[in-house]
Amino acid sequence: MVADIEKGQSSLCEARGKPCWLNALCCPFVLCWQSTRIYLLACLFSYLYRTLSTACCCACRALCYGCYMYTDKKFPPKASSVGALDGKTEAEAAKDIEWVRADKYFESKMSSDDKEKGVRLKLFEGGVETKDIAQGGLGDCWLMSALACMSEHEGLLRTCFLTQEWNDRGKYQVRIYDGRAGKWTVQTIDDMLAVKKKDNSLIFAQPNGRELWVVLLEKAFAKFCGDYASLDGGHEIWAFEALTGDPVFCLLRKPDGWTRMDLAHMEGKKRAIGLRKTKEVYNDADCFGLLRSYLRNKALLTASISSEGEVKKDSGLVAGHAYSVLDARRFSDKQLVRLRNPWGTFEWKGAWSDNSPEWGANPKIKRLIRPKDEDDGSFWMSWDDFITHFDNINVCSRSTGIHDLYIDLNEGDGGCAHCVGPIKGCCWGCTKYWCMFKGCRSLYGGKRSSGKTIEADKSKDDTLLDEIGAVTMQRA
Repeated sequence: MVADIEKGQSSLCEARGKPCWLNALCCPFVLCWQSTRIYLLACLFSYLYRTLSTACCCACRALCYGCYMYTDKKFPPKASSVGALDGKTEAEAAKDIEWVRADKYFESKMSSDDKEKGVRLKLFEGGVETKDIAQGGLGDCWLMSALACMSEHEGLLRTCFLTQEWNDRGKYQVRIYDGRAGKWTVQTIDDMLAVKKKDNSLIFAQPNGRELWVVLLEKAFAKFCGDYASLDGGHEIWAFEALTGDPVFCLLRKPDGWTRMDLAHMEGKKRAIGLRKTKEVYNDADCFGLLRSYLRNKALLTASISSEGEVKKDSGLVAGHAYSVLDARRFSDKQLVRLRNPWGTFEWKGAWSDNSPEWGANPKIKRLIRPKDEDDGSFWMSWDDFITHFDNINVCSRSTGIHDLYIDLNEGDGGCAHCVGPIKGCCWGCTKYWCMFKGCRSLYGGKRSSGKTIEADKSKDDTLLDEIGAVTMQRA
């Protein structure tokens, strides 16, 4: 990450700032060290913590559960942490809210069969997926959209957590980049969740299943910004910067073309930002080429429609709402863009949408793209329709490298599955690292974003490349 790289700083262990011959000479030792650090040491630390927690803290936990459980005094489970929300004062909001421990809340939602099977609460359950993210009663779709976009990249959201698995004390550490100060901050939070007194339902982010990462990440942002009310309304590029520490900008559609606007921090609240206009202006064709280039470089992209704009109710699009940009294809005279609604439903209903006649009229494109007719929030649309409706594209020019690698501790249900999880994660991680050359590719093939606009893609057609890929998949 750019934020981690100070000017003039070099690191042999991260293959930066050193001569090529020295990196080549030290390559075996560096790869071994990184593999040990990321997988083996993390696995051993997980078992060590579990052992010490069970052996040394069981008495404390049994005799004084309240003392053993962590409570964040700087962001306490009180109305002051919620703030003035929905036109209510803190005192009024406190009447309708109570705070419960995450394990107690999820236990109340478990069936008797789940309890018999030993179903456990987890930080991550079955990996990070877009369907894990659901917005609650807070206007922070800008944050949820950024999370949905990041969930498309393996391991990217896991690196935000310094705590890598469920903690029996309810104590978690999340890192957030402070763009104004130009440094990373660590937010230590507890797992106290705000629920409605009348029906015991969560007020804010809604988790999928029994995993905590979404609700805890939202809580870490609330603490960083002051309270939950401070998350109401925002911009995706600020979320991208806070989550990655990488350069961000947006492209706004103006009468003269797509104008690059850079993020500018302002005085006041931590999320007080502005957009600084640059001299870079791109026509529609070049903007499509930029999308393709940034997607190829694994950048994070979202698109939105100005809330002042008019959107037909039957189009399936929502104004003032952010969509993840997943793909951009060019087939001769046809240019298509794939997007996803972070709601996980409610899709575009126009040309090239699910089951639209355009797919039947273009069987070759359908065979190459293989669109899925599912109500999953994901859809295709033409570039012409895109520029008719959307007027804002947000870009996080993400740096890649060794920091993308992580160990999946495989938090499982039942004693045996949970116990062997770290070993499975270590073995599978090392297999990908060494046998699939993921370690070498990440360490020596990663890129660092400079923040400068990259060159727009000028290729004319994806057909030949996609046909080769389709034939390869069929043979495999």
